[in-house]
Amino acid sequence: MTKIKARKETFYKIYSKNLSWVKEHPKISFVPDFEEGYVCPLCFNLFEKDALGYSSSNPLTFDHNPPQSLGGKRGVLTCKECNSVAGHKLDSQLLLRLEEMDFSNFSPNSKARTTLRNDNYKVASDFSVDGKGSLKINIDRKNSNPLHADNIFSNSIYNYKAYDPFLKGHGLFESGWNWRVKFDMQMPMRSDERCAEIALLKIAYLYAFEKFGYGFLINPNLYKIREQILNPDKNILPKVFWVNYDFPDDANGINIIKEPKELSIPSTYPIIL
Repeated sequence: MTKIKARKETFYKIYSKNLSWVKEHPKISFVPDFEEGYVCPLCFNLFEKDALGYSSSNPLTFDHNPPQSLGGKRGVLTCKECNSVAGHKLDSQLLLRLEEMDFSNFSPNSKARTTLRNDNYKVASDFSVDGKGSLKINIDRKNSNPLHADNIFSNSIYNYKAYDPFLKGHGLFESGWNWRVKFDMQMPMRSDERCAEIALLKIAYLYAFEKFGYGFLINPNLYKIREQILNPDKNILPKVFWVNYDFPDDANGINIIKEPKELSIPSTYPIIL
């Protein structure tokens, strides 16, 4: 047995046991009932142990949460369909949006591809900011008009900067010609910010399930969240958003809502699988 399969079985046993404890609540019932199983936290379909193998038409798979591209680890099991259809589209847009935000702030080690404009000339360009914060520009001549590529810096300005050794002895060897150029650059916006927001919602939702189990998942108020995650092209939750704010360390993590009460009480309706 591989390490990944062994870990999947461990996850299955833990959450299956957790689900059995939730079922003991007098106000919670599943239709149809079952003795052992794993409910995908996104589509809410029931999976038995044989779904851990890849021979299943829709096996249980590890969902990296946050996405692996952002340093996430295998933290939760979701079915392959949910992992592929919802996860890949949302995760890619979140990564792209974060890269755009980093470059717009000229953060170290950020990069972007955009169009450079200078008077009537425009060229495709790759911009990058190195670890020291220096901006580098690479003109893509293959995907630009040759005439524009040759003349993009035609309005360059040269000036001579001299240091008087009697006034500033330390700057004697810094004298020389300086080159300045003016250009316009539009910040790249190729990402779908709406999908990026829903991707963050997905991360928070799965993280809460990972920590609290099915006791969190059965809350009926989460139905719309699952529906929105699985249908990112639909406007199910119009006010999905993220907060660009540096929270203090003691505010990071999961915050539990206790009021209003209808957001914290268990469901009084049967759950149909």
